[in-house]
Amino acid sequence: MNDDAIRSLLDRYPQLIEDCERHRDVGWYPSGGEVYKFTYRPSFEAVDRFADHVFGGIGYEGHDYMVGPTDFGVDGYGRRRPSVEGEALARHRQMFDHALRTQCQEIAGINPHRLVDWVRLAGEEYDFGGITLPVYVNRLRTFSTFHAVRVARRSIVVSELLRARRHDVATLVEIGGGHGRALRDLIWTLDVETAFYVDLPLNMLLAARFLGHFFKDRLNLVWSEEDAIVEGGINIVAPWLIDRID
Repeated sequence: MNDDAIRSLLDRYPQLIEDCERHRDVGWYPSGGEVYKFTYRPSFEAVDRFADHVFGGIGYEGHDYMVGPTDFGVDGYGRRRPSVEGEALARHRQMFDHALRTQCQEIAGINPHRLVDWVRLAGEEYDFGGITLPVYVNRLRTFSTFHAVRVARRSIVVSELLRARRHDVATLVEIGGGHGRALRDLIWTLDVETAFYVDLPLNMLLAARFLGHFFKDRLNLVWSEEDAIVEGGINIVAPWLIDRID
């Protein structure tokens, strides 16, 4: 996704917020008083390198940023992640290495042949920000983040369960999709033909950035009444338009 495509997303974002406000009576609104998420207007950089900015609810946790829980509230929301160095970076690396060992052992226990798939899913050889560290698994080498190492096994577990039950998946819907990583992993792992992502506006914006990087021409925004579902596409659907999904 190039700079013009990101700017196009940002141009559409205010209307998305306005439409969400109009549909708040049917429940499509932040829970727990998190209405500050609607007043925040992300910059180009915050969308382009979203893992460098502290957003609660997009799949990351405090230790992914090396910040405390209060940084996800009103005052900290959307701020740039603090730089991590010295002892803090050493602690992060220690947590990262522990997660790496744990996840590799779990994948090896499920099916050691899936380690190649796991490394691909955990790889971060593109730049959305975050604290990226080198990974060596057997003779495989990549770069990853603590978040990616922690969550990459999910789609492998799901695919193994489906394979054991001889289920094929052509269409996938995720409701509450964060920044889209779980959906991307399952699309790759299950070879999904048509996918649907549903969440609230800021997450839709960041997911469009993330999924647009990997699927480019397949990305399809269903953000307004004029937008149609595309078969074979990766459809990012506003929740008040969820009835568009067959």
